[in-house]
Amino acid sequence: MRTFVMRIWLEFNNAFLFQLVYNALNPLPMNTHRSSMPRD
Repeated sequence: MRTFVMRIWLEFNNAFLFQLVYNALNPLPMNTHRSSMPRD
């Protein structure tokens, strides 16, 4: 159970960090990207 929680936590953090980097590299309104960007 602990490993499962850690896996979810790490995947969530990776997605969050990717979102921050993506926003930093592409300073555009998220409204235009949210529909085309796959939810990962």
